[in-house]
Amino acid sequence: MGKQIRVRETVNEALPPLLKTDFHTKASAVHPLIYNGELNYWPNFCQDVRATTDNQHWSSKVIGYTLNTRNLDDNKVFVGDETGVQRRFQQAIGQTLGKVFEAQRLDIQFADFKCLPNPGNKVPGCVMKTSRNELKLVGELKVPWVIHHRIEDHLGLRPFHQKSYFRVLVGQVLRYMKELGCMYGFLSNYEETIFLRQRHNGTTWVVDCSPVILASNVYTKGSPTVTVRECFFYIAILARQQGKVDNQLPRKSWVESIR
Repeated sequence: MGKQIRVRETVNEALPPLLKTDFHTKASAVHPLIYNGELNYWPNFCQDVRATTDNQHWSSKVIGYTLNTRNLDDNKVFVGDETGVQRRFQQAIGQTLGKVFEAQRLDIQFADFKCLPNPGNKVPGCVMKTSRNELKLVGELKVPWVIHHRIEDHLGLRPFHQKSYFRVLVGQVLRYMKELGCMYGFLSNYEETIFLRQRHNGTTWVVDCSPVILASNVYTKGSPTVTVRECFFYIAILARQQGKVDNQLPRKSWVESIR
């Protein structure tokens, strides 16, 4: 027998595994940009995510179903390139959390960048916007099977050192965040996701980086481990209340080309 899936249960779940074969794109899609500013760990990120979801008054609305213990939203399409990963991301996160936001009466949704008025030439892989088409968050998606796209591997190797590869990995999305006035952003290869925040520390603009959140994480009461959907729910609450930020640092003081 199948069963109903309610809002909180959906947020607590791991993402469906990404289906892939030995045949796929092989080239790195990391842009030749490096972030030059101050980089910090985002303090108490996971604790704040969990406090937000545990203290939320959750709707009892049914937003999904299982059939014979199988979730009807499980992935059934194999992916071999970035476009495929983006589609699976929007299915597992954008579409699912869109139902959650609606049930919780939060005016925010995932969207393609071209849905916004006057989007310009630069096109982030994913955004979040309000019903008034206010841009609230930008994100970039890469494929997980290219070693240069692995986030945790590079975050563990002196990530905040001035010439670290991690600064290159986040350069593209941090440039978008500055140019588009977004306080919040993310970088994901579906299997790993980090969340980024630009803020003024009283002296200059800096970036805070969350821990790596794995797609396989599930909610366990009393555990500090948070799920990807919990994190996006938390970021959505922060972002929808945040207006545009005006980071006036010179371009090269923030992100510059390393061609």
